[in-house]
Amino acid sequence: MIKAMPEWGPYSKKYFGISKVLSHSREEGVRFDFTVLPAVANSDCKAPNVTLPVGVHPWECKSDYSYWSYRQDLEWKDIVYSDVSFTRLSDGATLVRTEIFNNSPLMQNCLVNYFASVQYPFCEYSLPRLPEKCELWSALDYSEFSFNTPRPWDAQVMDAMKKGEFFDGSFYRHRGLGDRDNNRYILPKYPRLAEEKGDRIVYRIISENTYSEPVLCVHYRTTDNASTAFSVNGKTLSLEPTDALGFAYVCLDSFIKGENTLELVSLGGGGAELDFFAVCEKGDRNKVGCTLHKNNFVPEAEEAVASDGGLLRLSYEGLSESFYVKTFNPLTRFRKIETGCLEDVPSPRLSQPDPSFDNMLETFSGEFNYKHSDEGYFHNMLAHTLYISPGESHVEYAVLTDRPVEYLKPSEYEEIYLQRKASAESFRFNEAGKEYEFSNNLLRAAILQNTVYPLWHHGEYVVHHTPGKRWDSFYTWDSGFIGLDMNLISPRLSEYMLDLYLSERDNPDYAFLLHGSPVPVQIYQYYEMLSGSDDRERLYSYYDRAKLFYEFLAGRTHGSTTARFKSGLTTTFDYFYNCSGMDDLPSQAYAYRLNKQLATAPCISSSQVIRTAKLLSIIAEHLGKEEDIGEYRSDIERLTNALNKYAWDEESGYYGYVLHNADGNPEGILKNEDGENMNKTLDGVYPLIAGACESEKSKILLSHLKSENELFTPVGISAVDRSASYFSTNGYWNGNVWFSHQWFVWKAMLDTGEADFAYKIAETALKAWKKEVEYSYYTFEMISITTGRGGWFHNFGGLSSPINLWANAYFAKGSLNCGFDCFKESVRFNEDFTSVHAVISHYNDRDSTVIAVLDGRGSYRAELNGEPVSCFERAKGTVEITIPASVKRADIKIQLV
Repeated sequence: MIKAMPEWGPYSKKYFGISKVLSHSREEGVRFDFTVLPAVANSDCKAPNVTLPVGVHPWECKSDYSYWSYRQDLEWKDIVYSDVSFTRLSDGATLVRTEIFNNSPLMQNCLVNYFASVQYPFCEYSLPRLPEKCELWSALDYSEFSFNTPRPWDAQVMDAMKKGEFFDGSFYRHRGLGDRDNNRYILPKYPRLAEEKGDRIVYRIISENTYSEPVLCVHYRTTDNASTAFSVNGKTLSLEPTDALGFAYVCLDSFIKGENTLELVSLGGGGAELDFFAVCEKGDRNKVGCTLHKNNFVPEAEEAVASDGGLLRLSYEGLSESFYVKTFNPLTRFRKIETGCLEDVPSPRLSQPDPSFDNMLETFSGEFNYKHSDEGYFHNMLAHTLYISPGESHVEYAVLTDRPVEYLKPSEYEEIYLQRKASAESFRFNEAGKEYEFSNNLLRAAILQNTVYPLWHHGEYVVHHTPGKRWDSFYTWDSGFIGLDMNLISPRLSEYMLDLYLSERDNPDYAFLLHGSPVPVQIYQYYEMLSGSDDRERLYSYYDRAKLFYEFLAGRTHGSTTARFKSGLTTTFDYFYNCSGMDDLPSQAYAYRLNKQLATAPCISSSQVIRTAKLLSIIAEHLGKEEDIGEYRSDIERLTNALNKYAWDEESGYYGYVLHNADGNPEGILKNEDGENMNKTLDGVYPLIAGACESEKSKILLSHLKSENELFTPVGISAVDRSASYFSTNGYWNGNVWFSHQWFVWKAMLDTGEADFAYKIAETALKAWKKEVEYSYYTFEMISITTGRGGWFHNFGGLSSPINLWANAYFAKGSLNCGFDCFKESVRFNEDFTSVHAVISHYNDRDSTVIAVLDGRGSYRAELNGEPVSCFERAKGTVEITIPASVKRADIKIQLV
């Protein structure tokens, strides 16, 4: 796996700040958090919770994480606020700089809180007790595992986990073997492990010892009040009902030094969850046990205050390093907060430095009880009595290290900060796009700072770029869009994300990392990474892994059931409740209401297979993989024919969800009781994105997209046709404009000669985004069609990433963009961006649009394959050129006149 993320970064799942990925003597996935909370004294200050809209805004971030900052509103924005930044001084040292600005008419008395804590993935841990002669292994260390009743996801396990793996803090290593499927939401339920006869688990154990009277000890729990049993190499292992974890035993015929095979086959009964196994001598079996312990969150602390500021040393159990915090303010104090949730502290205690307020959890009235929401502990260091006059600001410095260091003067730290801040990358647009820089750069900062640790990834904990810190999880299609943005920001980080989500053919647990809707944006990300790249030969190594993702969606690998319908159409409803990412899409919701979701084929599933087949066939052509190309062409033809034969609804002019009977034969389109196609939505136009519909149908779908009475709105393309009876103004997707599927439409417009409409999509989105971000400083998930305001999660990246893709496509010098059916063989801008030479392979049977962004200092002329051609200047420096359908290799030159 690629290692791209540093030890220190904005990784907390709780509060804004800086975190370190730790190597703990006992636990995996441990994190040190350092949180900063500036406040106006005696105010209702809000802890900078990453999951809540508390006035904290990611502001800047270098792509190597050597510098980042966030802004926190202490009053409504731009009146009293703070900018908190983290600047890497060395591998183990960070400058924490807090500048508080007072734009109010009153002098302010302020302070800065620093909170240090250690965070464990689980509050407790389980330690087996064993005799000296003993073999121990986890239930997850199996060689083979199968259920008697197969599941569609047996070889496509969610969340990069092993088959049967689940998390539980009371289990050994916090993980057990069973069949917890609560992360699949609404999918069919199957018998639990051991409820049926024939569930099979095989262990091949290398033993250090030979045992004369071997006994197998099993740590387990039953899932209900019923006993169950396994055959173990022909012997019966009985598991009695138990709510808590307990032990069961069975004598073995032999267990020798070297390899031993144990085959467990369920005999039926109640469900079971298995924790660990141990083999010992019969006389030692009572020495095998397990105890549950709580993690120790409280450090040993050494505190000192002198004329040059405060110094804090923290030493935590299980960590080899200590942490040091140095302030440069003699008015520094220390406090203890005996909870894992800062919101348990009444906010005036956080903003009041007086020692009389130091009982941090005490309420101010007997009418309110003390709160203790989470296990944990914060050591609180605060610099206080900071008087700031109107129109002025004040800077507090702190240095955080994991080793003793020699400290500099604050003035020297200021120079380091200014140098690093000046080196922070940001989007820079030409004059026509200058107005979008601020709103796009806040999105850029949110995308980079939306990182969390730990997430468990097939045997190890990793740092993950999440769509927003409200989601402590992987997200397949969101992460693909983040990867597309990262290709602009940091190709190395884009590759890191691609590597996380693509699997290997020999991985028995999954063909791709699945969480959420299986929209294959990683394949588009990979295509964009390759197109125009100078590092193509190395990136080709990902082709087989991208193809594996595709093959699963096409129904050909890892037990995929996506192609089970006789119509030839595909569906992903066996794997997640949401096929398109549009949670409350009326067609999808209606199918569930009728309990027909497993009998329906949505348009997006087949359309995405068609479109990604076209992308991968282009890559396969470059690799000389003729057999693969033939396979892709066969899929494209089959699915294109099926969509047009079964899914087209002439009456509505949309494609529909296709219903199937119990035999898998198509039975018509999903309609409501009034005969209205329930898919007058973006899903219903997806064959246009796939390039899978003939000219007349394309025109009809385009008319829906362009109509301001149907899909097009003042803030962009609606997920649902506004003329449909089921359109709502206040749903999640229904009634709002999201940007993700609009990106697919925009790319398709470049493939269909609709350059004007493509620009309208981008410009409308950029203007709506700019308006909201400049007002609130938040980067929301979507925009309300009714109000024009952003909604839902406030510091979102994920599916809002196309905002950056559009701004860069039209306004960032040195960018060259085209549709899905073009592959950039080479792109070369000169140093001052007054000319570009590009070679593009053209796979479209229609005219395609290419967008190049140059300097904009004058007029431009263009050549195509050595012949002068007309070009259109969309904005100053933004030049568009058309590749005719007949041209299959376009040598394009654009230069200043």
